[in-house]
Amino acid sequence: MRALIIAEFITLNGVIQAPSGADEDTEGDFMHGGWTQPYWHNDIDAK
Repeated sequence: MRALIIAEFITLNGVIQAPSGADEDTEGDFMHGGWTQPYWHNDIDAK
């Protein structure tokens, strides 16, 4: 049996966003796009 590893980018108040640029999701005047980038590390991208 293989292990299933999930990496999610979610804030304590429930904001979920992919690790992309600042202009990724501006719907509803959301001004914090790209907030996940500073937290990216190579373990997230490991296969």
